[in-house]
Amino acid sequence: MNRLVLLVLSLFITSNSCKNYTTDIPIPDVAPVEIPPKDPYEGFKVITEDQDEYSCVGQVFDKDRMVGSAVAIGGNVVITAGHCIDGTKLIHFKTNGEEYTIIKEVLHPNYKIGETILVDIGILFLDRPVCGVEFPEIIKSRQDLTRFENLTTVGFSNSTKKKSRENTFYYHGVLMEDVLNLTFNSTRGYHIWFGDSGGALFEDGGKLAGILVSFAIIDLHIVEMSAIRLDLTKPWIDRTLEENMDIWVK
Repeated sequence: MNRLVLLVLSLFITSNSCKNYTTDIPIPDVAPVEIPPKDPYEGFKVITEDQDEYSCVGQVFDKDRMVGSAVAIGGNVVITAGHCIDGTKLIHFKTNGEEYTIIKEVLHPNYKIGETILVDIGILFLDRPVCGVEFPEIIKSRQDLTRFENLTTVGFSNSTKKKSRENTFYYHGVLMEDVLNLTFNSTRGYHIWFGDSGGALFEDGGKLAGILVSFAIIDLHIVEMSAIRLDLTKPWIDRTLEENMDIWVK
């Protein structure tokens, strides 16, 4: 769903399986907004398997199609956007030429209140540890971020793995109205897109700062992008792993 007159958040998933995201302002269903055509690779570098420094970032699939992106953080544990899990039966996580079976999905307990998405993150447990991957270090505090610093996104919009080039995105901050998310922007009109949901947001030093979850549209322009904060959700991730010792493989 789009927010036009009143800044509506659109969630990142594949264009073939779009879920609606509502705020506390009721908005009638409308046809999807058509963003004016733009080269989807402008501002990004396509990542190939033989030159993949971000093999921790992979794709998640249901039985029919790719649903979105996801990030392996260690052992058999993957994190993704909660809306990639909600209402979908995910089957596989794929990265580095390997396919892993998803054996359990866990949504954050405050993922959604009513129809409003709040903490847009979920955990996936795989049938075996992810191999041949350098797992990312997760930031410990928002103080690890400096306003306007360069950020890097990695995701699978248009079903193609891409990383943003240097100076494509900058860190804007944490809004009082949306303290759960990091917001970022571009001075050149670049943006992430459907399929990037669940992908990675890295800070300038290479630490994993957030999971890509949404963007905002005004007058057919994407004006703001968001990632769920991992400095806030990491304690829940750690607790969830401890509560699933029977299937958690370090």
